[in-house]
This record gives sequence, C-alpha cells and structure tokens, in this order.
Amino acid sequence: YPPPIDFSLGKTNDIEVTLSSGSEVSTPTSILVVPRNGFSSSVSLSVVSSDLPPDPSPTYNFSSTLLGCTIDTNGDGVIDQCETSIFSVTVPGSTPPRMYSITIQGEGGGFTRTIDVFLNIKELRPEFREI
Repeated sequence: YPPPIDFSLGKTNDIEVTLSSGSEVSTPTSILVVPRNGFSSSVSLSVVSSDLPPDPSPTYNFSSTLLGCTIDTNGDGVIDQCETSIFSVTVPGSTPPRMYSITIQGEGGGFTRTIDVFLNIKELRPEFREI
C-alpha cells in the first residue's frame, strides 16, 4: 500500500511583544504546512483557541489564511512544499505580561491539524521609558 497522504503544521519560532502603553504588534513567526506523501490540497488556517484575555481582544494577523500545496522543489512529480503564512498578534496595552499559548488550526484534504504558538508578553520597565 502507498504511504498515507497527510500534512502537519510547523512554525519557525515563538513570538514576543513588549507593551508600553498602547497596543503593540508582536514579532512574527512563519506557519508552515508540511505535506506528506504528495499531499496537494489547500490548507485553511485559523486561530481556534488562546488563553489571551478576550476583552479587549487581541487581533490575529495572517499574511495568508489559505495556503496552497503545489511546490515540487526537486522536479520528481511529488509535492513536497506548501506556501507559508506570516503570523503575528496585535496585543492590547492592558494585557497582563506573561506567557500565553495560541492554537492555530489547519484544515485541508479532510485533515485537521493544530500547532501551538507561544506569545511572551513583556512589560517595558519604567526606567527605560523615554521621557
């Protein structure tokens, strides 16, 4: 039997943000779709859960929420790479500083996979504030 077609999600890094007063955008990470055994469906990305405070709510930014899987890097006729999405979070200034977890889901080809991205919120120390 041929090996099953499938995919997994990956990330290049976790993200962080330093809050001073207003809302700030976190550092970015790349969300990767890793196709297995010729997986060639498009994958739709969304945030399905997070322990960030809901009010005021954070904004989740994807450069693209639909990633195509059509890249054959070595010309052997097997799909081995998909598009990637740049992900960041716009964090309200009132969010308490600590580590948060954000679960991103990818759906495609009848499969659903998730990955956790960790967001470290740091507070700007008052002595470093510009006068």
